[in-house]
Amino acid sequence: MGLWCMQHALVRFEIPYHIEVPDGIDPADNGPMFYPQVYGNPFGLSFERTSGDSGIGGTVTVKRDRLGKATRSKVQAIIHDSVYNSIPAGGPDEIPGAVAMMGSSMQDREGRAIKLVMRALNKFLQHYRQSTGYHWIRPLVVEDIIKFQIRTDDRGFRDRSVTGGPLELGGNTGLTEDNARRMAEALENDHPPNTYLQLHLNVLDKIDLGEYRTAIILSYNLFESWAKSAFVAAKMSSGDEKLEARKSIQKDSGRYYATYNIVTDHYPKVGVDFEGYSRFDRWYDNFYEVRNKVVHEGYMPNKETVRSGHQECIDAIEYLQEEFGSDIEGGPEELDFIRFDESPFATRHK
Repeated sequence: MGLWCMQHALVRFEIPYHIEVPDGIDPADNGPMFYPQVYGNPFGLSFERTSGDSGIGGTVTVKRDRLGKATRSKVQAIIHDSVYNSIPAGGPDEIPGAVAMMGSSMQDREGRAIKLVMRALNKFLQHYRQSTGYHWIRPLVVEDIIKFQIRTDDRGFRDRSVTGGPLELGGNTGLTEDNARRMAEALENDHPPNTYLQLHLNVLDKIDLGEYRTAIILSYNLFESWAKSAFVAAKMSSGDEKLEARKSIQKDSGRYYATYNIVTDHYPKVGVDFEGYSRFDRWYDNFYEVRNKVVHEGYMPNKETVRSGHQECIDAIEYLQEEFGSDIEGGPEELDFIRFDESPFATRHK
């Protein structure tokens, strides 16, 4: 980490999530630092768990703490000096006074630096959300944070703050060691999160929020997108060009055939018999038809109906992944659909 021991700017603030990795802000800490890429430049991020404003003391961690009331995390972002100095000033480089009220534009150099840090943090949170399966993790904006500390020279940290609306985000989070390693590698290599896992987490989030119609539609979008991509990947593995593979499941107008027709009529052409799936009837009745009733008949499903339907979606994808096997490996997007394990870190603060 020699690069990060040279001159650099620091930004510190709190977020309403428990980022459950070893503390890494204090110089004596040995916690990991992650390096999300923003416009080709790495931003170093480290974290430290802290308490919220609930009055709960000690080492308690509240699971699924959406508002970050009981458990929060301090964040420290490192911006290398050369990166900070390359940010257009757009106004005074330094704002005098202990507290500088920022306008929403944040067009001075410090404000722009903070916005870049937020980009880096949100890229981290996307991967973190996927790696842990904690679907309530959502992107943050400066108005969610409100108070920042920034250090750009030998004058030490100065406060920056922005007025904002009510805080609506939060969660208690955790990582397995393998997921943490994979996430760090993905961030450093600027790999995007897996679209299908993100959709899965969005479905769970909508269910938690009671938005059941939206949840089943998102669940169907997940299955539809995965099913098409798997077919195209399988065709490409047998020698077809990507455009040719796509056209084989498209009408003359360029629109795709209905998903049901793709998985029943076209899948056998690549050696996959979805209708032979032991739970095919349950997939059709409890998932496919529920989605159709929601979209075409204004049906209002309840929580259990949507949970059951989404589980049929997940089980069908896992079955199909096994049936396709190596034919869908190495496609344009990773077609894995994994189950999430509870983090071993989660027991440390109970």
